[in-house]
Amino acid sequence: MKEKRESVKNKKTTIWEAVTPLDIDVAAFLAAFHDGPYGLRSFAEGAGGRGGGRNKTVTAAELADGTLLQALKAENDGEQRGIFFVVNPGGHRDVEITGVAAQFVEADDLPLDRQWDNLMAFPLAPSIVVRTRKSLHGYWLLTEEVGDKPTDIINMDKYSDVFGEECEKIATDIRKNAKSVAIDHTADPASLARFTPLQKQLAAHFGGDPVIANPSRVMRLPGFNHHKAEPLAVCCLLFEPGRRYTQADLAAVLSELHPADPRFGVGGATGKKAGHKDRVTLSLPRGDFDLEQLLRGCDFIKYCQQQAATLPEPLWYPMITNLADIPGGEAAIHRLSAPHPGYSVAATTAKIEQYRRSGTGAFTCETILAWGFNCPRRGQCPARRPQDLGQVPPPPWYRQTRTGLRLIPGVLANALAAHKNIFYSRQCYYQYLGGVYKKVEELHIKHIIRKYLRTDDVGMYQINDILGQWTMEILRSPENLNQNTAMINLKNGLYDRGTGTLRPHDPQLLSTIQLPVRYDPQATAPIFAAFLNDCLDPASQVVVQELCGYLLVPETRAQKAFVLVGEGGAGKSTLLLVIQELLLGAANVANIAWQNLGETFLTAELDGRLANIFADLPSRSIEDSSLFKSITGEDWLTAQRKNKDPYSFKTTARLVFSCNSIPKNLGDRSEAFYRRLVIIPFGPPKPPAQRDLHLKDKLSREAPGILNWALVGLTRLSRNGYRFSSSAASETALESYRVAGSSVRSFVADCCLVADGRQVSAAQLYHAYQQYSGASGLRPVSQKRFFMELKESCGMVEKTKENITRRSMYSGIDLTEFADF
Repeated sequence: MKEKRESVKNKKTTIWEAVTPLDIDVAAFLAAFHDGPYGLRSFAEGAGGRGGGRNKTVTAAELADGTLLQALKAENDGEQRGIFFVVNPGGHRDVEITGVAAQFVEADDLPLDRQWDNLMAFPLAPSIVVRTRKSLHGYWLLTEEVGDKPTDIINMDKYSDVFGEECEKIATDIRKNAKSVAIDHTADPASLARFTPLQKQLAAHFGGDPVIANPSRVMRLPGFNHHKAEPLAVCCLLFEPGRRYTQADLAAVLSELHPADPRFGVGGATGKKAGHKDRVTLSLPRGDFDLEQLLRGCDFIKYCQQQAATLPEPLWYPMITNLADIPGGEAAIHRLSAPHPGYSVAATTAKIEQYRRSGTGAFTCETILAWGFNCPRRGQCPARRPQDLGQVPPPPWYRQTRTGLRLIPGVLANALAAHKNIFYSRQCYYQYLGGVYKKVEELHIKHIIRKYLRTDDVGMYQINDILGQWTMEILRSPENLNQNTAMINLKNGLYDRGTGTLRPHDPQLLSTIQLPVRYDPQATAPIFAAFLNDCLDPASQVVVQELCGYLLVPETRAQKAFVLVGEGGAGKSTLLLVIQELLLGAANVANIAWQNLGETFLTAELDGRLANIFADLPSRSIEDSSLFKSITGEDWLTAQRKNKDPYSFKTTARLVFSCNSIPKNLGDRSEAFYRRLVIIPFGPPKPPAQRDLHLKDKLSREAPGILNWALVGLTRLSRNGYRFSSSAASETALESYRVAGSSVRSFVADCCLVADGRQVSAAQLYHAYQQYSGASGLRPVSQKRFFMELKESCGMVEKTKENITRRSMYSGIDLTEFADF
């Protein structure tokens, strides 16, 4: 190896020459970045290219269908159009991007082999490298902190010493299927704010194009040809989707590599030093050595990185001895050796094996001094050999004793409580994910705890002990959740109802409800407006607008339930789909039929929801309305989850139903029941030939505009003291339902005249009512109940005594001449 490092003439095949293209299909490549939808764009290139840029938004399901890929291939080769993809999720414009999937760089001014060497020499190896005609695109896939996602199995290589063989198996599975590590990049204004500065720092480090810095930047998609000259396949040279980093990781490395350059401030784009609070006070017990810590902390190793192209054999070999025994060290040796002109894979591997067979151990700092490197921190550094600087001290919840390390459960519980955005309420754990606190299983919480324990001596009794202490520290009252109704949690931030502006998500706001729609103040919804015009009269549209706005916030003071009534195909289901899928999100909605609200375990489904929506109610009668009135009346409910104790809560779920005809109410004919109902009648359906079969897809693209429309309704409703606007159609429908549900109201409507100056014998009127009920197949109520309902339906009716006979009389009402009883 020494002769090869001294003479370029004798060099063997370089690592660049040994790199071969990988066969990665388009769907797997894109899934490594996020779950979709994906923004694709094509541009004309080459002599035969024609037309401007074309944007496409495609789903993972569409990618799985070969039809779409065939169309893209035809566009690529037939029309000579380059195929590109938007790296970050959300849309095609900067304002539409909702998160950061990767940081990336392109440097096409250097030869390809130099670009490869530079990427491989970077302390954080790229996750993906794509080759185009003149450049390599390096991508560093991003993730949150390890353990912060319920499905987090990312960056397993880095923590393989914690998880052992199980981790290696998972990491292998990840490489086989990129979809298993795709991250749910929901709205994250903080990561978006760091994106552009970090892009510019990467460009400055690699000599790349600084223009590649905006969030909606497109890059060439592998699997298609580059047509600016003769066709050349764009392909992957490196594909490791399990290799993921945080923006803080990248910023810290760049800061270390350029300590004197003001463009690379300490902490870089994050504004923090490398190793923020979780890395200092909540560090993972990653084994005896941390390779990244050694690469950043040892002046000798940093010297070897900086002088990699000319490093002599007497210093190259000591570097090998200090890295070879550390997890990940062999790959680092190759990465640090590659820039040298005498490098070859085989010779370097042989030298590593030679060291391992020798049994001599890592070279000490004194030996390295004798071989030519004078450490600037000599006499100040506590390490005896460079390798010592990679040793990781035990985290603070382990105490060194004479017999070894002893776990202190309370210390870890306190650290987790202080540094993890997780709380416990109503027998459930909630974790802050993507701008909102989501329910997670207890098993997931235990999994987080286990990651901070040494796997060689961890037991379930320790995990349960820590879990119990942690839970006590993070217990939150249900009344503290979703308190701030002035803020609406949206996909791309917090909408402030007072100012009409968007603010970044904030974990200090205990919000468990996030709507799946982004705020765009310029968005409109003309197709949705046309749909409403087809279904509802103008006054009913105002009521529906207020209903949709009312459901956006966990506010129940209106004390109303809503029933959409109309024939099949009238538009009821489409409106409910807009409410549930586009505005509220399925996770924020329960789906319980009116008749089943009181069933065991179902009541708990209303806890923490914005609405209970059920389409096409069954026709069977409503026997018990007590729970209905409790839900709409802001009363306390008692619920129970399976295998859990009963508990009480106040629900924020507003009841919304649809049906062809409203089920009969046999259990409660009181005004308290009817005043809670808002019935919204729909017009006749369109003929089948006139219906738009793609309406739902079109409406989904108008979601931001529909949100703006609903916010107008919420503002109007709030200003009116949460009293809904009047609609003649709704009032008529409610009165008809009252009559249909009450034998007394039906009798009055069919057989009585209500007017001043009229009177009738109480006995005669009640006898006529009994006769009417029998003839109509209705069950008559008692005489006492008869008068109560008569008074409710006809406020002017009074019970009196005749002056002479002292008979009981009803004033203000009389039987009509057609009442033959």
